[in-house]
Amino acid sequence: MLVFTNIYEPNVKTEHMLKSFKRFGYEMEVHDTPLPNGRILKDLYRAYGECGHETFLYSDGGDTYCQIPFFVPEDVLLWSAEQACYPLPDRASGHPPADSPWRYLNNGGYCGPTKLMTEFVKRYQLDKIPDDCTGQLEVMDAFIKANGEGFPIQLDYECEVFQSIAFDSQPNGSPATHEDGIYNGTDFEVGTFISNRVTETTPAILHGNGLTPMEWIYDTV
Repeated sequence: MLVFTNIYEPNVKTEHMLKSFKRFGYEMEVHDTPLPNGRILKDLYRAYGECGHETFLYSDGGDTYCQIPFFVPEDVLLWSAEQACYPLPDRASGHPPADSPWRYLNNGGYCGPTKLMTEFVKRYQLDKIPDDCTGQLEVMDAFIKANGEGFPIQLDYECEVFQSIAFDSQPNGSPATHEDGIYNGTDFEVGTFISNRVTETTPAILHGNGLTPMEWIYDTV
């Protein structure tokens, strides 16, 4: 298994990210492709097919942290999930029904067999996305279509591997939206590790979705 990331602007957060994976002995391939997002994704898609490993995991370079070891599925692609359907809320209806609040695709973390990932990219033409695309929207649309066609792909509803810590439940119980922005702490329990109170799991990889402060994670784990 090979862990991929892309770091186009090294900083303190990217240092924490790299150290968090390397301390568990994971082999990593770090790319430095510059923005925009579409260019970064296409570079990574090529690399997955050429890496020579049977399985892989991708984790965002600037806002993720690995707190415990993890297992990568060998027969299905697994994507991170979040509570807000971003960037277009109207895509929410296209996602499969789920009991978990974490029910919408987040492109900050995903894993699975490299051959299956290459097939997914080719079949749903993700290798042809424009350089200046959002990335998340294009992958979300591909996921919705692939899921409808029975392709072996799913979201990490129980947050066992990936945990989005942004846009969590609001204190009044109202649904999370992208505009809610910063994590408010209602869904997580901080102990030796950071656990999800709702799913009762201890996720392996924590993701701040770009906006969420990560310092409390570095101080905890």
